[in-house]
Amino acid sequence: MKNTSIKKPIQLSLFDSVVLSSESLMATGSPRCAVYNIWLVREPGGYVVKKESGAAGKKMIPWVWRFGDFDQAEGFFQKKVREKVNPDRKTRVYEKVAVDSKKAA
Repeated sequence: MKNTSIKKPIQLSLFDSVVLSSESLMATGSPRCAVYNIWLVREPGGYVVKKESGAAGKKMIPWVWRFGDFDQAEGFFQKKVREKVNPDRKTRVYEKVAVDSKKAA
């Protein structure tokens, strides 16, 4: 008999995606003012960590990581933010930027 694995069923949502957490970071020491935006999003079927990065005013480069479990997604999100703002980092160091909610809407 063939060995098959059965995936755990995923509860689908009737609602759209919901942003659970987000951070906007900027590397002030960067010649082109590097920007890093990251979101933790609940989507139908699981959780997603999305990021966009690039130079301010230029086309951003998107990435998406998918998770079935909230704890894994949140841990990954927090790890990415910690890595970027670490002052002992060998490459560019980012700082958290306050986002004006009136301008973002």
